[in-house]
Amino acid sequence: MKFLSIFLKQRFYCSAHLVTQFLAVMLITVTLNSCSGGSQKAQSSGLIGNNSLISLSQVAPFTISDDRSHTLVLQLNNNSSDNLSDLSLATSNYSGAPLNVSLKAMNCTNVATGGNCLIAVTIPPVINSGSFAVTAYDDQHRASTAFVNYTKTNTATNILNLGQLSNPIMAQASGNVSAVLPVLITPTQYEYLSAQLNIPSRLSSQFFCEGARVTSLRANQLCQVLLTTNVNSGNFNIELMYSPTSTLKTGSLVQIDNSLNPNVLIGGNNIVINPANGSSGTASITLLNAGLAIANNLNVQISSPLSISNNSCNGNLAVDASCSFDLHATSQLNGQSNVIISYQNPDGTLQTQNLNAIYIANNSSTGAQISVIGSFNSTILNTPSVMTLNISNNGNRALNKFNFSQLNILNPYLSYTTNGIAAPICKTDGTQDLPSGSSCNLGVVYNPTLQQNGTFNWGLNAEYAGATNQSQSYNSSITIPYSTVDTLNVGYSNNFVTLTQGESATVTVTESSPLSDYPVIVTFTSPDPANLTISPATCTLTSSTPSCNLTIITTLNSNPNSYVVTATTGSKSLNSLYVNVNKRMTLAIIASQSQSRLTICNYSGSGTSLSSCSTANTGTPFVNLAYYESYIYTGPQNGNVLRCILNPVTKVINSCTTQITTSAYGFVIQDNRFYYADTSTVPDSLHKCIIESTTGALTNCKTETAASIYLGSDTPNRLLIANSIIYISKMTNTTTPKYGYVIRCQLDQSGDVYNCGSLSVSTLINSGITGRGVAIYNQYFYFANGYSNTMFISKCLLAVDGLSVSNCENATSTAIITTAGNLVGLGIANNNLFVNYSTGASVFGCNIRESDGFLTCVSSGASGFSGSNNILFW
Repeated sequence: MKFLSIFLKQRFYCSAHLVTQFLAVMLITVTLNSCSGGSQKAQSSGLIGNNSLISLSQVAPFTISDDRSHTLVLQLNNNSSDNLSDLSLATSNYSGAPLNVSLKAMNCTNVATGGNCLIAVTIPPVINSGSFAVTAYDDQHRASTAFVNYTKTNTATNILNLGQLSNPIMAQASGNVSAVLPVLITPTQYEYLSAQLNIPSRLSSQFFCEGARVTSLRANQLCQVLLTTNVNSGNFNIELMYSPTSTLKTGSLVQIDNSLNPNVLIGGNNIVINPANGSSGTASITLLNAGLAIANNLNVQISSPLSISNNSCNGNLAVDASCSFDLHATSQLNGQSNVIISYQNPDGTLQTQNLNAIYIANNSSTGAQISVIGSFNSTILNTPSVMTLNISNNGNRALNKFNFSQLNILNPYLSYTTNGIAAPICKTDGTQDLPSGSSCNLGVVYNPTLQQNGTFNWGLNAEYAGATNQSQSYNSSITIPYSTVDTLNVGYSNNFVTLTQGESATVTVTESSPLSDYPVIVTFTSPDPANLTISPATCTLTSSTPSCNLTIITTLNSNPNSYVVTATTGSKSLNSLYVNVNKRMTLAIIASQSQSRLTICNYSGSGTSLSSCSTANTGTPFVNLAYYESYIYTGPQNGNVLRCILNPVTKVINSCTTQITTSAYGFVIQDNRFYYADTSTVPDSLHKCIIESTTGALTNCKTETAASIYLGSDTPNRLLIANSIIYISKMTNTTTPKYGYVIRCQLDQSGDVYNCGSLSVSTLINSGITGRGVAIYNQYFYFANGYSNTMFISKCLLAVDGLSVSNCENATSTAIITTAGNLVGLGIANNNLFVNYSTGASVFGCNIRESDGFLTCVSSGASGFSGSNNILFW
């Protein structure tokens, strides 16, 4: 009575689990929607369902082509906070003939937190395709269910085939998930096949054949790959390579998803309705929501000759809940039809899945059964996926002169293949004959180069001799879904490379998404090949060689600029590499507002020290600094813009002339374009001028109106340009305490701004006065940050597109200054950052640690001035 008592105890919790439904099927007769299987009545324990506490392997559909029993091994993962004990197992048959499936738990008596155990599932000989469910549960009402879907064929269909999961695996933020990918190996000249499994490093794997752990796979046995991981999102390409011939290869895509969306699993695969008389021939289909959100507006669509009854799948399906429906067919001929199951994500996105229903008429009928082995769902772009169509004559008359769909009309990326397809292979020239009880196989290749999502109707027609020996026509079709996953891309060991003229650097290029064993040639293009060289220009990546090293080489003549190195494979654009080339600096120019002085110091080109400082110009309260060739542009904090000439030998700046008579509050130069912020307008405005090449004069100035709405009336401080993005640091005028933030806008080819927005770096500004300087080195965004009497430099991780930041934190372990004042200017020289302190004669030099961007700051030794407001390296 223990089994019955468990059932009675569990039935009150069945609103969120399948346990009661399975036990009820085995013990007493109930309708599924008397519990949570009803779609409208389904209840949930919340978005984090109990399937996350204990987790059974998700099983890929597989093929059985003989009349023997077979064994699979599932893994039960304990992701709960306590040990798992008092485990019970149950199984229920959902489509096909009733099965006496046996379950055996191995070392599952006391599973520790984070541990797992194995469950052997033995399937007796089967006649037709079908499905059953395995449920594991304990006395704390924690449960997990796995569907096992299989296709029965009369002959072997493929020399090899690695199972493809029909759905993604839904994962929580922590814990393990596992997958079973059955491996079908049909008779070959090799009894044992040594298999090399190529999987991403974050997945672990084991081989089993007929329930026993093995190192070599055996032909004529049901073998499997058992995968385990604690990764909660990503697409992973799994590849098997067999020895002694490496030409035997097969692959599968495993998708792991942690988004708060439903995930409806279908208990059924190539289901069979026999007989197709509309009544006694019935296939019961169960749907389980194994996702992390309610499946809204669940709907089942059918077409003649199918009919449906006892349908509880016509509303919303809660997390961990199930529903069911019965399928019937009324037909005098054998055939098959498509069942479409649709539902909506919480955001309204429509999801659809397809189920193939095969129906068989009486014994004197004529017909062919089409079985699909493989899947075109989630096909990786530019990676061929192979499907086998098994055509079996299950009628009592011979079918002759088969004609099959012309694939390139259905979809230009489809084609027939014989490579790796087991005999007998169907002829496609109109001469194929199939006597009663015989079958043949067709291989179909799907090799998309563009994103697609849809279905195609594949069909056949043939002839047979009627009752009066007259030729009759027979036809049948099947709906096959397909979709693509654009996972092919590359990543870099450093997305942003900063070099000084004449330097070089090495970057490792790695696959950032799964690659197939088909070679993928990635081409890298420099925007200035004469002065920025990429070597080698191409890399060939495969799953076995997923990375290569690039050397970026600059010359002494390389233009100081931001470069975008593009990466492509065929017509597809991949992630770009960003390279900043800085001028080889020999001088540091320091602006002092309080002393109305420009000071020039020598810089060796490396290190954090400045020396031999001398006055270069006096007379204006200098704050802003920028240079173009031999011209220095400077001015007060809120006033005119001066253009001066620098003599680098004598370290004298003179011949200053006024270029702009307005309230310029920060400016920056890129190429021959001069940008400045103007506080004389409401709101503040951003302007762009063109630098005249022979005189350095500022001409053709215009207002960049796209930035005005974002600038507001808060004080702009410093401007910075990197990777075709302009950054404007701002400080509030009205709040107490004041705080800083950064506006960023993209620059088009003509230098005009667009797509402006906030960079959100103010989270570290707690109180007091904030600094003003901003700088970029590699992938790190630095800004001066001061509050109360404590001065820090903060850093954030800059997104690849440069439009957002994350992981903001202090870049120094201790404060740089602990007295009142401002850190107002930042400058980059090689791999060093320099910062001005507005009170006292202070310029600090900070070495940038390449591995994480943290700073080690010391006094630079610069002297000869009082109060420093900005620094510029020349």
